[in-house]
Order: sequence, then C-alpha cells, then structure tokens
Amino acid sequence: SMHRGSWSYVLEPKPAGLSVSWLGYDSPHGAAYLPFFGSAAEGAPESFHSHEGYMSKFSTKVAWWAFNMVNQYSDLNFRLINKDVRTRAQQIEDEGRELVAACTRKADSADGEDAAGRVLAACSNKFAE
Repeated sequence: SMHRGSWSYVLEPKPAGLSVSWLGYDSPHGAAYLPFFGSAAEGAPESFHSHEGYMSKFSTKVAWWAFNMVNQYSDLNFRLINKDVRTRAQQIEDEGRELVAACTRKADSADGEDAAGRVLAACSNKFAE
C-alpha cells in the first residue's frame, strides 16, 4: 500500500440494505478495517467526523489520529513492528466479521426498516468506538 494514504475502504455489497463499508484510516498496511452498515439510521461516531482535529491539527477526539499514530510507530522499524500491527488488525477485523453477523441477525428481527437501521447503526458505532 502507499505509505502516504490517509484512508481506504472495502465495500461489501449485500441485499436488503445490509451492505457493509469496511473503513481503514491511514495507510492500509497498518489499518484495522472497521465495519459500518450502509443502511444505518445515523452517521458514524463523533470521532469519525469531528472537526476538532484534522491531519494538521492533533486531537485525541478524532479517530484518524489513533490510526495514524500506529502507522507512525510502525514506520520507525517496519520489519519489527508491522507484523504485530497486522496481527492485531486481523483480530479486530475478525471481531468485526462476527459483529456484522450478530448485528444482521438483530436487524432481521427488528420491527421494520427504520428499527433495523437503528440497530445496525448502534451495533457498528459501538464497535468503532
């Protein structure tokens, strides 16, 4: 992956409004991809769209900075550190896949599309935080 990437995502199309966007902030080689449902009834957690910080202004209230810090440390000794980063990212992504299955089951039993959208948003946002 490009060392200067700031985000990437993978779209997983699914029927019935259950598509998932897997978002990874900063460079893909050091990102853990987090699932967000396309039909969620609300936006991502505040830290994913906060204006309190941005790439040139550090803020612990902005999710991008957590991902960026991991990649900065990894760049210090890529051969040594990135293996651990990728191992932990894989664990997080595995948890995310399990979460998507559980959230989908909850949404399937919700009372209507609006309720299902709220279930999906709450589920993925809690995981992202």
